[in-house]
Amino acid sequence: YATGDIHVGGTVEAASLEAGGDVVVKGGIIGHGEAHEHVREEHKATAVVRCGGSCSALFVENARIEARDSILIGRLARQSELTASNQIVVGQPGSGQGSIIGGYTRATLLVQAGVIGSPAGVKTRVAVGSNPYLSEKLNTLNKTIAQKAKELDDVTKILTYLAENPTRSTPQVRVKAENSRARLNQELAQCQREKDDLEQEMSLAQDAKVVIEKTVFGNVQIEIAGKIKPVDLERAGG
Repeated sequence: YATGDIHVGGTVEAASLEAGGDVVVKGGIIGHGEAHEHVREEHKATAVVRCGGSCSALFVENARIEARDSILIGRLARQSELTASNQIVVGQPGSGQGSIIGGYTRATLLVQAGVIGSPAGVKTRVAVGSNPYLSEKLNTLNKTIAQKAKELDDVTKILTYLAENPTRSTPQVRVKAENSRARLNQELAQCQREKDDLEQEMSLAQDAKVVIEKTVFGNVQIEIAGKIKPVDLERAGG
């Protein structure tokens, strides 16, 4: 674990790396068991990488990678679960090289590779157009807003009662309630600003796309903003 960046000069095998910044691996990231989301993590010897920035490697196999920015892979992603808030690019863009074979690859804005799938028809899932991190954060924020709105409503009812029955309380009680109302109003305003920023960031996903430079094979499922396109036969890229 590192709060900053992690640089590996060789290969990462069935290990767990977590960085607040980037993870840069000169070689490959290789686990020893397939990284399927329905298998409990402690029961498989996959390589696991989580980072607050970007993750880059020459190739990835049987790994789970989560990046708050991007995932950049030089040659091949095989049977791995890749999640990025920004983009996932396999191969040098424009070269037609770089393959995604099997596993589940999802990013908010872009997934790009020379080839997706394989001639053997390995099941491969690719998804863009939604950000799992932002969605989770927005759900939490909505719950916080609802809770604070209820607290504000309760304080407002108390203040209304005290105004109608001035002899039933002391000035200290009224001041405490007023302070609570002011604090809750400030916190709700801050939460609403954060919600507006999140929704604006999520709206960027409307332009999400999957770019396949050369070939897409059968048994590939492409999902864009919740709409699914199953590819049943080998096709040219696009």
